[in-house]
Amino acid sequence: MSRKTKEINLPKRILILCEGESEQIYLKGVKKTYYNRNSSIEVELYQPNDFSPLGLTYEAKKKIKEAKKEYPYFSVWIVFDKDDHKNIDQAFNAAIQNKPEIKIAFSNICFEYWVLMHFEQKKSYFPSSAHLIKYLEKTHSFEYSKTMNIYEALKDRTEFALKNCNWLLKQNKFDLDIAVKPYDLDAYTDFDQLYLFLINIVKQDNK
Repeated sequence: MSRKTKEINLPKRILILCEGESEQIYLKGVKKTYYNRNSSIEVELYQPNDFSPLGLTYEAKKKIKEAKKEYPYFSVWIVFDKDDHKNIDQAFNAAIQNKPEIKIAFSNICFEYWVLMHFEQKKSYFPSSAHLIKYLEKTHSFEYSKTMNIYEALKDRTEFALKNCNWLLKQNKFDLDIAVKPYDLDAYTDFDQLYLFLINIVKQDNK
């Protein structure tokens, strides 16, 4: 069998490096729902020992370099929050400037802002994930745990969340257009872009 034929038959590799456990659990739910029967796409979820924003970026660059010679990745993403992390600006710059570019799914203040989008349109500052989780529980009676099966709990509200994320982007558009960074905004998440990427690539592959 020729080398060309072997490459054609290899599945597309997607690497996603996550900072937190909640993001991994959610993405495992997406993977189980949409990818179990799709052998032409391989999604790898991974949390390195250093899961700071810069740690994720450096690990992604390392993985890309290692895979380049034998079996390159089709797409590479890093997923992290603002929280109390340092060097977020450096992580953004290193990811964007990398060749190929490392995609970023970022939430400010935390991943739970994506969870909140499943319940309402809101553009408000929360000082911590604990404050946002408390708001979810009090306002929407949603008993949230960082280790719960979050995708199953939210999947019926996904379309509403996508609409709300689009609304939030429009609310932030002026600031983003004048080069305010996502990590300097009061509220931000583009986790929806990673979700849409994973869903759309399966749809395209099945055509």
